[in-house]
This record gives sequence, C-alpha cells and structure tokens, in this order.
Amino acid sequence: MWTRITSSDQLRSIGVGTLLIKYPAIGGVAKSLEFNDKESISVRYVMKNLPSFEEFDISLIPYQMEHFLFVMTGLSSISFAAMHKKYRDIITEGNYWIFEG
Repeated sequence: MWTRITSSDQLRSIGVGTLLIKYPAIGGVAKSLEFNDKESISVRYVMKNLPSFEEFDISLIPYQMEHFLFVMTGLSSISFAAMHKKYRDIITEGNYWIFEG
C-alpha cells in the first residue's frame, strides 16, 4: 500500500534502490495518490540514505540506466543527476509516497 511520508521514521529504514513517488510532481498536496493521473506522478530512486544526518540522495531514474538512456535518446546524463534531500524537506513538502506493507 502506498502511504504518504509524514515522519522521519519512515525514511530511516529506506535502502538504496527503494522507489518513492512524488505526487503531485508539481503543485500542492493531494489528499490521496491517484495512479490514473500519470502526468502528475514522478518516480524517484533512492541512491543513498544517511539516517544519522537525516538526508538522502534521490534520482529521477536508477543511475544504472543513465548510459542506456543517453545512447538511446541522446539526452545528457546530467538530466538525471541526483538530488540531495533532507528528511524534513520531504515531510514538509507532503507529496512523497512510499510503499509499505
């Protein structure tokens, strides 16, 4: 079940490779996650989690796929660079979801 991230406890145990959903990708906070609204869903890949600092790095796609996408599309890999996020920022934004269960 996809659950909105509301506490740092939910983020501490996240491992590399975990997928998060940012919904809506642009705009305010939604009451629930709507999978039918595909244009507003952005999947994020956890690249590094540092629970002792309450921060982690996420990417729009798994970093292992960057080379493949560059070869296939010609897009620069910088488009998929990691984003550094603090736990408090994820919680405050209120639009990140994690699969629990």
